[in-house]
Amino acid sequence: EANKVSDFVNTVVYYESTLKDDTQKELFLKFLYNLNLKGRAKQAFLKEPKTLGELTKKLLDRFKPKETLAQLSKQLGESRQGERSVAKFAGDLEQLTAKINEIQIKQDGLDEETVAKINDKNALSALLGGLSRRIQTVVLAADVNTFEEGVEKALKVEATQTTYSSGGQVNYYRQTRGKPQTNAIRFNT
Repeated sequence: EANKVSDFVNTVVYYESTLKDDTQKELFLKFLYNLNLKGRAKQAFLKEPKTLGELTKKLLDRFKPKETLAQLSKQLGESRQGERSVAKFAGDLEQLTAKINEIQIKQDGLDEETVAKINDKNALSALLGGLSRRIQTVVLAADVNTFEEGVEKALKVEATQTTYSSGGQVNYYRQTRGKPQTNAIRFNT
């Protein structure tokens, strides 16, 4: 659909450049507006556009995807957890994957199940590559096969590490270098 609109807009731009004066451009615009538009194209023009530029902009805005498949795929591959929780990071990856799925189904005509399987692997790769190092190491060792398994494991690791660190155990571990000390003073910080 987006390709058809793009072809149509390119044709309009070409013909507009061949017209000599404003009267011819106005007639051409009226001709285009009075075409038997249907569906979303008709809805885009509740009132008649005043210029050919306005006509092409409205059509492109209405039909051209806001984000391209390449942009979304790049964003997925470059995603990093950073300061976000695993749940927030995984949710963001799921949203990106859903957008990618939608575009691939519409543009490429692939069936939903095939697209979902392919992109589940891509989402898992993004998750494994983007997790913070302290969580990533454990999840990679677990040999997860799906995005959902990866998220579940990462959530468990995060919960374990959060529980462990909230009791002051991490600071004690760092102070004693992992070796139990009989006379060490333990501070909960």
